[in-house]
Amino acid sequence: MQLLVWCPTISRGGGERLLFRLVEALLENPAIKKLGIAIPENAEAQFARLRDPENKLDVVKIPHASSRQWTIFAFVPELQRRLRQYSTERARKHLQQTFSNASKDFDIAYAFWAQHELFVKSDLPMVATIQDLTALEFPEILGARETAEVRKETQQWLRNCTCVVSSYSTVEKIKRLFPQDADHLSFVHHAISPNETTNTAAITKGPEVPAPYVIYPANINVHKNHYNLLAGFARWRNQMARLVFVGQGTELLRESAIDEGSNLQVTRLRGLVGRLGIHENADFFALGYVPDSELTGLIKNAWALIMPSLAEGGGSFPVEEALSLGVPVLCSNIPVMREHVADRAEAVVWFDPECPQSIAAALEQLEADYSSRKEIALRVVSVHRPNWNEVAAQYISIFENALQQARVSVN
Repeated sequence: MQLLVWCPTISRGGGERLLFRLVEALLENPAIKKLGIAIPENAEAQFARLRDPENKLDVVKIPHASSRQWTIFAFVPELQRRLRQYSTERARKHLQQTFSNASKDFDIAYAFWAQHELFVKSDLPMVATIQDLTALEFPEILGARETAEVRKETQQWLRNCTCVVSSYSTVEKIKRLFPQDADHLSFVHHAISPNETTNTAAITKGPEVPAPYVIYPANINVHKNHYNLLAGFARWRNQMARLVFVGQGTELLRESAIDEGSNLQVTRLRGLVGRLGIHENADFFALGYVPDSELTGLIKNAWALIMPSLAEGGGSFPVEEALSLGVPVLCSNIPVMREHVADRAEAVVWFDPECPQSIAAALEQLEADYSSRKEIALRVVSVHRPNWNEVAAQYISIFENALQQARVSVN
């Protein structure tokens, strides 16, 4: 099989880590004779360390462009609409041409992050993963107009590809949001550790953070729920541990960061920090994006990991990593997370992510019973988890079925 992985957008954090691990595992599978990965040209260095002992990998660089740059200075609504439409269509034409040229040397294509991509037509069988529908559930992330555009593109992927989802929770959301397009979905559960956490040699020393601390690795998009976490943390009676924020955008919560007011979420969170009277480097640390090896070290040394997210696609990589390292977890009581840790739920303290008092109560519960909770967390480390080679094998089975169906339809 000669496979082209199509990914013109790289999502820093969990998406980037998932793509890296999956591609690496696909390269190790003997069914893959050649693998092309189409990524933005400015992301090539991130994948230079992929293991490719049999020289199967072919990197296709996509010149990086953002449609938003065309509308940043357009304040007249009609002009803004026309510029956005022109920019989108120009980007679509460019991506379609790049895809058509790149796909000539392959027999199947796989869109890794389909729900955030412009749809491209393919003469090859096409498999696409709908990782999550967060942008549609939270239109305040992108705004109403751009959310509507994402919805149209997602529907195109659903209607024209063999689509894969990574949780039954996402299946239910597709049934609700796209009831006419929810049939024939394939399922691959890939909320497993993105790092080889048993390899302690791969863990490098990260930023110095005084112990004890509760770590939250996530970008600052609204569904990640930093607002309620901060409010709940302020209600925690003892506050015997600090909060550590890691992830893209969290560095903007520092007192020294320049807030130009253009990002409403940053302004909102900074305002809350001021009203709550909590302080950087005393009550919380905002580290920004850190490399995988440093993040693993920060999680490993944490008093606990907290995951207050209002929505996830297939689960949470940070939760998986914490549980694989024996670190106690506090987590949103939402369906996808219950699904993700069903076999290790005893190691998790659950809370209502919409309620700051529930978050505070979970912190107090963990504090009151920490020794036994830590013991349980260490015990569930031995629970069997799938590895990336098993995930890759499931995808290859889906690719083979898509190829077979294409051959049947031609005949």
